[in-house]
Parts: sequence; C-alpha cells; structure tokens
Amino acid sequence: MNGDGVERDDHQGYDWISKSAKQGDSEAQAVMGSMYLFGEGVEQDYSQAFYWTKKSAENGDAEAQFTLALMYIEGSGTEVNNEQAIYWYEKSAEQNHAEAQAMLGSLYFAGDVVEMDLAKSFYWGKKSAEQGRAQSQFNLGILYFFGYGTEVDKKKAADWIKKAHDKGYQPATDFLDEFELWEH
Repeated sequence: MNGDGVERDDHQGYDWISKSAKQGDSEAQAVMGSMYLFGEGVEQDYSQAFYWTKKSAENGDAEAQFTLALMYIEGSGTEVNNEQAIYWYEKSAEQNHAEAQAMLGSLYFAGDVVEMDLAKSFYWGKKSAEQGRAQSQFNLGILYFFGYGTEVDKKKAADWIKKAHDKGYQPATDFLDEFELWEH
C-alpha cells in the first residue's frame, strides 16, 4: 500500500505508462526507458531502454537526451557511437542540464571521445558550475588556476574552488590545503 491506502500494482502502472508512451508522451517514454534500463517493474532490456529513451530524447526531454548520450558512450542497447553521444549531450546541455554540461566539459578536456577543445571544455564547465554543481565548480577553478581554455586567474580559481569546498567537495578542500590560494 502507498500513503493513500492504494495497493501498488506494477502491471497496471506499466499498462498506463505504456499507453501514454505509445501516444507520444515524452515523459512516459522516459519512464519506460528507465524502467527497462534498470529492470523496474519489467525485465531489464537494454534495447527497449534505448528505444524508449531515444523516443523521449527526440521529443525534447533533456534528461532522456542525457541518458541517451550515456547509452551511446557505453554501448547500452546500441552500438558505441561517440558522435551521437556528443550530439545528445549538447542537446541536453543546451537545455541547461548541469550533468550534460559537466560531461561535455570533461569530454572536451580529455579528448578521448571527441577532439580536445579546451575552449569548449571551459564553456560547458562554466555553465555547469554556474548552476551550483560542486564538482563543476572545482573543475572550473582548476581551469582558471592553470589557464586551460581561459587566461590564468588565481582569484577566480580560488573563488570557484572555495564554492566547491563550502559544499563539502573533498577534492576542493584538498586542493586549497595544498596550494593556499587565499593569498590572492
């Protein structure tokens, strides 16, 4: 029973979500994708997860776009396709999805999935950091500290790393202890 005194019925829930998904509801499509991806209420099926997640992503759902990109990176339910992964991460990031922005920042920095581009790494990393994501704030501070994709700016580095530190992000605390940026 749930809090409303109604007994949970996964089968009936699946039927209703499935009907909505088949009628083009992007939220229901995303739920279907998630159900199949994690085996929640259905048997885990990566090809069905990919199918429904892609439908939702094509209908503009930012979370589904992020998940679809991850599926392309990992080859979950589809072949690995880095170009499609970047395409869908960018679609999601353009809708202010902080995780997608962070992932793009990391991928453009690493240069293993897509050609290294420090300016794009900085751009997407900053977008994610501005949304308050602690790891992104720390990463942005590092970009400022070393001048990757931007000019070296120890003051901005300290400010961003301190924001991550204030949220309890341990690598930021460790970095601050090591480099003592407070002098700037």
